[in-house]
Amino acid sequence: MDRGTARRERHHQPCYAATHLGILPWLECRVPERGCTARLRCAIEQPWMFLSETLDCLVVVSEAEYYFEAYLSRRPT
Repeated sequence: MDRGTARRERHHQPCYAATHLGILPWLECRVPERGCTARLRCAIEQPWMFLSETLDCLVVVSEAEYYFEAYLSRRPT
């Protein structure tokens, strides 16, 4: 999730990133600076999943052959 997406989705609070580890399935993180998503991509295998702190918004990003696909899901109100 880049800063523009975080700003549009009002993710000024921490969010959670899926780690794909049974011991620590979700890691709390913040979107403080440019390049933080590149560091997450290096550390965590895809698909990359981000969950808002309020648990009402999920963003999933996967890498296709020549581009990235992103999916946004919100809890129904």
